[in-house]
Amino acid sequence: MTRSVLMALTVLVVLVGSAACTGPTSRPGPPTSPAPEPSAAPGWQRTGAWNSATSGSRHAEVTVPGGRRIHLRLRCAGSGDFAVRVSGETFADDYRIVCDGRWQFLQGSIPPGADPPDPGPYRAAVSGSDTITSWDLEAYETDPSAPPST
Repeated sequence: MTRSVLMALTVLVVLVGSAACTGPTSRPGPPTSPAPEPSAAPGWQRTGAWNSATSGSRHAEVTVPGGRRIHLRLRCAGSGDFAVRVSGETFADDYRIVCDGRWQFLQGSIPPGADPPDPGPYRAAVSGSDTITSWDLEAYETDPSAPPST
């Protein structure tokens, strides 16, 4: 090959390379951070919130305000199970979730279908294994406009 051919090939490679680098920019991919956690259902009123930072422990007892229909939402970080025992004058229910850092509603609502319903307030005991690093518990009343049954 002659020197002029080599020079022409070099110029061609440089031009192709620079065109490849200045082409249209790629669109950004999906965000790498997780999306924000969803809130409770519209119209539900949060009546209480507790967490490991304010309780200072993996174990705590809290008072959940009474109401017609209360739903509990929990999340915990770390590994292992987290237990919640909710009780009133007429019931005691145990719940257990596997910690994965996401919000989870506990199955069912309080008070359970008692007749007449237990007006509350309710006691909730929360307890996590030694591998739980933090927890949050929230209570929501689903029908705050209705008066509690007596």
